[in-house]
Amino acid sequence: MKTLRSVFLKLSFLMMSVACNTNSQAQQGLEIPLWPQGVPDSNGIAEPELKENGRVRNVTTPTLYVYLPAGDVSKKNIPAVVICPGGGYSILAIDHEGHEFAKWLNDRGIAAFVLKYRLPNKHSFIPLEDVQQAMRLVRSKARQWNVDPKRVGVAGFSAGGHLAASLSVLYKETPLKNDPLKKFTARPDFSILIYPVISMETAVTHAGSRNQLLGNQPDPVLEQQFTTWKQIDKKTPPAFLAHSLDDKAVPIENSRLYRDALQRLKIRTELLELPTGGHGWGMRKNDNTYQQWLTALENWLKPIVK
Repeated sequence: MKTLRSVFLKLSFLMMSVACNTNSQAQQGLEIPLWPQGVPDSNGIAEPELKENGRVRNVTTPTLYVYLPAGDVSKKNIPAVVICPGGGYSILAIDHEGHEFAKWLNDRGIAAFVLKYRLPNKHSFIPLEDVQQAMRLVRSKARQWNVDPKRVGVAGFSAGGHLAASLSVLYKETPLKNDPLKKFTARPDFSILIYPVISMETAVTHAGSRNQLLGNQPDPVLEQQFTTWKQIDKKTPPAFLAHSLDDKAVPIENSRLYRDALQRLKIRTELLELPTGGHGWGMRKNDNTYQQWLTALENWLKPIVK
């Protein structure tokens, strides 16, 4: 009897250890391929991928980092967020606009997925292709990751905010014909847009993001298509935005245009206008900006987190 009990206790301890280790790995960000059957298109970048100082360059093979909340791993139907780091569509600021934000979401019971998306290199639809696939992938594995497929949002910072906004209005763009995940919708249920590039029109855009996405002399049709506030309709998801008044890189008018378009259609939205902070603060704890925007976001998320 003692022997059986001893074996049972050892097995129980082993199972607990495996569960803890699996959850620990998830907290650290398990990296998985976004296109396991092969990346569908080329963005024309020949240089090898490089990560330095929390930034990634020359991304040609996109991946998704999985962050699941600690604690009760059997908990069902938690909300999730796919995160798009910024970087002017030329690099990805993947640490302070990706991994660190994912951990903050985890601490609030939200699953998070950091998208290392392909940089466009003037191939306009390449990043959108990746974020659409990320949304479908998360929904396809909702049961495995204990995610509620009806509460999957998208977040983005700066150019990543443009990508998140593009997904919010262009989610119907035709998926690849042979994509096994095409039956899953790419539409986000909500969006979090932090100092986002919204317009591709020269008056208020970020020139670097515009040039990397559309080229130096953009097709006028693409310019309007990727001016996301003009594409908002009644099915566009609710959005939380945060932007500094003194942002010299991406004028706050970008966020105001998006908010106003949502408000006209009576879609839930909030824009937090911060008096200072400039651009690119993300999860950096350098001034009051950090606590202000995260507190406002946490309050806005309450109806979603429940």
